[in-house]
Amino acid sequence: MVGVGLTEVVSAYLTDRYGRKKIHIISNIGVGIMGTGLAFTQDYVTFTIIRTITGMFVQAAYCSGVLLLLEIFDAKRRAFAGIGLEFAWVVVNVSIPFIAMVIQDWRYFQVAISVVSFVWIAYIWTMIESPAWLTSYKRYQEAEESLEKIGRAHV
Repeated sequence: MVGVGLTEVVSAYLTDRYGRKKIHIISNIGVGIMGTGLAFTQDYVTFTIIRTITGMFVQAAYCSGVLLLLEIFDAKRRAFAGIGLEFAWVVVNVSIPFIAMVIQDWRYFQVAISVVSFVWIAYIWTMIESPAWLTSYKRYQEAEESLEKIGRAHV
C-alpha cells in the first residue's frame, strides 16, 4: 500500500506527459516483471522492496487504464464501461482463492498471478491512445485515427 500511495501523484503526471496507453502497457509489464521477481526473493527486505515497487506499478496501471477507458467511451456508455472494468476486477479477486487452492506453493502462485500482466504486450498494436490526450498534444491526425477506431467499434 505504500507503493500505491507513493504512485498516485506520479502516475497522474506520467499519464499526462507520456500518454495513457504507453504508461498503461509499461505499468502492466512492470507488474509482471516485479511480481514474478517476487517469487525469487530470499529475504524479507528484498521482498518488501519488490512488493512496494509492484504496488507502484499496479497503481499506475489502474490509474492509466481507468483514465484511458473513460476517455475512449462517450458519456452514454462511460458508466457501463466503468462498471464492466470494476466487475472484471471483482471476478479476478474472487478467483484468487481458487487459484491458491490449486497452486499451493506461494512462489508458483506468485508467478502464476503475475505473468498474466504480460498479456498487455499483445495490446500494444491494438489498443488506442486517448483522443483527448492526443488532441492536447496537437497530434490531430492520430486523434482522428483513434476516433475512427472508436466509431467502428461502437457501431
